[in-house]
Amino acid sequence: MNNEIVITTAKNDDREGIKSLWKTVFGDTEQYIDLFLEQRFEPSQCVVAKSGQAVTAMLFMLPFILKQPDGEYRGRYIYAVATHPDFRSRGISTKLLDFAHDKAIAEGAALSALVPASESLFNYYAVRGFKTEFYKREELFSCVGEGNCELTAVRLEEMLTLRRKNFEKSSAFVDWDSGALYHQQNENELLGGDTLYFEKPEKGYALCLPTDEGVFIREWCCNELYPDVMAAIANRYNAKTVKVRLAADKDEVGALPFAMTKWYISERKAQRGAPAMISLVLD
Repeated sequence: MNNEIVITTAKNDDREGIKSLWKTVFGDTEQYIDLFLEQRFEPSQCVVAKSGQAVTAMLFMLPFILKQPDGEYRGRYIYAVATHPDFRSRGISTKLLDFAHDKAIAEGAALSALVPASESLFNYYAVRGFKTEFYKREELFSCVGEGNCELTAVRLEEMLTLRRKNFEKSSAFVDWDSGALYHQQNENELLGGDTLYFEKPEKGYALCLPTDEGVFIREWCCNELYPDVMAAIANRYNAKTVKVRLAADKDEVGALPFAMTKWYISERKAQRGAPAMISLVLD
C-alpha cells in the first residue's frame, strides 16, 4: 500500500474531499461549509495533502491587503488548517505551511497572517516563524431602554467605504475586498446575526451575533462606543448585554493576543497609529 503524502494546490475535483475533511475536523454544518466553498473557494488559494486521491490535510490562503501609513502590502490569510485524525503527528501541517509560504512568496506576498484557534497554538505557530502582531480587548455593556438609534441593514458598498475610512488610522489594517465582505455578511446571517448600519451620532456599523449571554459585536466600525447604539442593538435582539471586540495595543489593559504574522521581507518598519486592526477572520 502506498502511503506517500503529496502536498499540492487543490483542484476543483478536490471539493468533496475538502468538504468531508472540514466536517470531520471542525464539525460545522453542511450549510456552513457549502457557503464557504460556494463563495470563497478558489482551488489556487487552497493547499492540500493527499494520500492517493484522498484529501488528508488542507489550508486556505485567502488574499488581503495590509495597509500601513508607509504603504500597502499583499498578504495571505491562512485559514482552516486541518489534518485528518488518522494522519496527525506526521508533520503534515508544517509541510503545508512551508508549501504555502513558498507559494505566497512566489505570488509576490509580503506576509501571511493567521488567528490561532486556541491559546496553545500560539506556541505552535511561534516555533514556525509567526509572531503575535494583533491584539484584542473586549468591552461589555449592560443596556437598558430602547436606545435612540435607527438600525438598518448595511449596504456592501457602504461597509467597504466605512471600514477603510475608520481603520485607515491604524498602525496596520487588514483590508478585505468586497467578495470577502460579502461572504462575511452571509456567514454572519447564517449564524443568526446581522450587519447593522446607523447614521447617528455618526455613520457606522456593527457586525452583530446573538449569543446565549447577549449580543457579541464581531466588528465595530465607528469612532466611539455610543451607549444609545448599544442599547438599540440589545433591544433588537431582546438582550440585556452587548460585548464588543476591539483592536488593542499590546500593553493595553485587558489586551489579549489575537492574530500572528510571518513576514517574508526584512525592510518593513514598525508604524505609528491606532492599534493594529484585523477582524472578520471567520473565527
